[in-house]
Formats: sequence, C-alpha cells, structure tokens
Amino acid sequence: EVELILVKKFLSDYRSLAYDARSRRKGILNSEAKALVVGEHIFPPLTDELCSQPYLDLPETLSAKDRRKIHALCFQSLDLYHAGIGPKSKRRIVVSIYADGFRFIPDEEFESSYTGAHKFPYSKCKPWYYLDQKTTAKRLSEIEDEKQLIHQFVKYPEKSLTYSGSLNLSDMELLDLSAVPSVEDTTYELIDTVAKLKICVDELRYGIGHNTTNKHTTKLSELAFDMEMYNQGNAVRTCLIQLTSNTMQKDYIIDPLAPGVWDAICNELGPLFSNPGILKIGHGIGGMDCSSLYRDFGIMVVNAFDTCEASSIARQSKGGMNLAALCKHYGLQTWAHYRDLKDRFQTINWCKRPLSKEALEYGRYDVRYLITLRRLLMRDLLKMDMINSSNGFNNGSDYDSSNYDSTSMSESTAEQLLSSSSHWSSISESSATANSGYQTEQGNITMPTEAIISVSDLPSFE
Repeated sequence: EVELILVKKFLSDYRSLAYDARSRRKGILNSEAKALVVGEHIFPPLTDELCSQPYLDLPETLSAKDRRKIHALCFQSLDLYHAGIGPKSKRRIVVSIYADGFRFIPDEEFESSYTGAHKFPYSKCKPWYYLDQKTTAKRLSEIEDEKQLIHQFVKYPEKSLTYSGSLNLSDMELLDLSAVPSVEDTTYELIDTVAKLKICVDELRYGIGHNTTNKHTTKLSELAFDMEMYNQGNAVRTCLIQLTSNTMQKDYIIDPLAPGVWDAICNELGPLFSNPGILKIGHGIGGMDCSSLYRDFGIMVVNAFDTCEASSIARQSKGGMNLAALCKHYGLQTWAHYRDLKDRFQTINWCKRPLSKEALEYGRYDVRYLITLRRLLMRDLLKMDMINSSNGFNNGSDYDSSNYDSTSMSESTAEQLLSSSSHWSSISESSATANSGYQTEQGNITMPTEAIISVSDLPSFE
C-alpha cells in the first residue's frame, strides 16, 4: 500500500505551492523540486510550472485501493478537488485547487473513463457557474437572497414557517394512497425543449389551460420532485428531473441533456425551488438531490419536506423507510411493481437516450405519491404528538439504505398501534415520544446552515 503520510504531505505541499503559483502565475522551473518516490509510485516534482497548471496528475501505478484512500484524504482534510479519469488499465487521479480545474482535461479523457456507448456530455452540460459572467453574477446575487431565507428558516423556524390552510385529521382518517390517481391513469409529458420547459413551469404554477386573471385558479403551493443521476466514479451529474404539483394531475419529466434545456433550468425552475411560499416535497433529498440542484444549476431549495426524514421520526429510527416500502405502508396496491422497477432501474446509466417507457415509469413513481404521502405523514406525526405514543411503522429492514445507516432497534409487540389507525399493517415499534417541533402544515426545513456555501469564494483558474 502507498504510504499515506508521505502522499498527504505531497498533496499538502502541492496545495500550498499551487496557491502561491496562482498569485504569481510565472511558471518558472524550480530546480530544487524533486520527484517523490513511494514504493513503485513516482509522484512528479512540484515545480512552479507544474503547480501553475489547472490540475495535477497523480501516478497511474496507484492501485484502486490506494486511489480510494487518496480520494478520502482530498475530501476529509486537504480541501482539494479530485476526480478519477482514464480507462481501467490506466486509471489515475487528478487533483486541483480550482473549481473549474477539470474543465481543462480533454473531453476524450473523461469519455475513456467509462465503458458503454452513453457518456455524460460534460462539455455541453457544465455546472452553472461556468456560464457567462452576466448570468453567473445575476445568479450569485439571487442566491444571496435565497441564503438569507434559508438562514431565517434555520434560525427562527417559528417565525418563518407559513400556513396554507388547516390539516383536518378527521377528514383524513381513512385517507391512503389508493385515493391517489395511479401512474398508469395519470398523463405525463417529456420536457425536451426550452419552449416545453417554459410551458411546464406555467402549468405547474396555475394548471393546464390556466387563466391568470381568474381569482379561483389553483395556485402552486406543493411541488414534488425527484432526480436521476449519472453517478460513475466521482462524477455525479443530473440526468433527469421529475416534477408534479398540487395544481393538476399531470407529471413532468425534464430531460436536462436535451439541446438548450440544461442552461435554461437555472432561470426557469430556480424561482419555484427558492420560493418559500411553495413547499417542496422529496424523499431523501439530503442525499444528492439538493446538492445536485445547486452544483449543476445554481438552484437552492427553500422550504422543503423530506418524506424519508419524516418516516424516520415516525418510526423512532435514524433510518427512514425506502419509498416503495413507505408506499406499501400507506396502501399503494402496486407497491410491488414499483419495488421491481426500482430494483431494475435505480442504478442504470441515466445518460442513455432514448429512455425506455419502463424507465420513465419508474421516474414517475418516484414523485407521483409524494404530495399525499406528506399529508399522511403529517397526520400520523400529529397523532403521535397528541397521544404521546409510538405509531405503527415497521422497525424492520425497510429503511432507505441509500441515505442513512442501519440502526438496530428493540422490538415490542404488533399491538402498539395508534388506536385510530387499525388499518395499518402489523408492525413493531418501541414506545417513545416523537418531537415534531419543526413539522407544520406547510413544511419542514431540512437544509442545515452548514450546507450553504457561496461559489463566489471558489477559486477559478480563468
């Protein structure tokens, strides 16, 4: 194994010298720099010329295990951008101090990193802060306003949460997912042009065939969303965005890889996600969804309810239920079909075009029931709070392992159910009091202050 202490010092020296070179930009050869030899691995001399480049190549001789350790070092303690590139036989790590450093790696090197016919189009779909300066400056200004909203939610939730009506528990007593129009019975549209995206946003806001002058038009107050990613090595990029809202029974599947759509998403969808009057609903959105919206499109999510987090609170566990299991719990008759679709399509290459009908069906299942799930979870969380008792959630193996760690819990009897929820399946749970302090009719704030960053602070090579 590579000696990590020596490699860590090498990378730390590179980071310091690269920042020095960034301020000088002289590119003068440092005659005193020497190569670092660690076993069979030869790390290059850290000359001024080398440290002035947008990125640094590490040896191809590093094993996969060594590369994983170096990736961890870069992430945990060195504050370096890092990526794995090259074909399997010549795989290597590149590191950089620059947010846009890897932009200068030839596209063919990125494309040779992964097998298969479908690759992510890095050159056409770049993170939003690579756009022209006017667009970037405008978006940065908007983000500062959005950050203030998020800080208000985090610091003063009791003053920030808004309401859009009451939650009538008696009216919702018999509600379950069987009352929600199914994926098969709901129309959908694939959004693959900028013109379609603009119409999509209009319909999400007001419904199909809307009349903005009509005071009785249903206004957008709940927006369910999910995303599918290209996730190969250390490269994570958005390949699909699924949306549905309270304004109509229609689902939208947005294709960011279609011509022009990627660059339009920032301005078209950004106002919806940052509007505190619109509740965003997702499942496990703290994993990759929120971070990908920000990284790829400069979109910040303000006012969100996470059904995975809510199920975690409801079942007194660190692990929230996976979405198929949660749908089963709340009476979705086709939950087994959804589970099968998830097994088949969750980890496919979402860059592939055209996407199959079944892949699109899976994407729609991920958002179709979220709005009603949120109401059901709110109903049961409020009951838990009122009767000071545990609910009937399964404390078994149905947690969402993609976002949370498994936690072993003590088992009690299946009789510990809410007295008014006898239709729930037989499940075990230990009694405890649930604190729903941040849960309200309008939403639950899931983004911590620590997650908010300003890209204006990121160094740029250009």
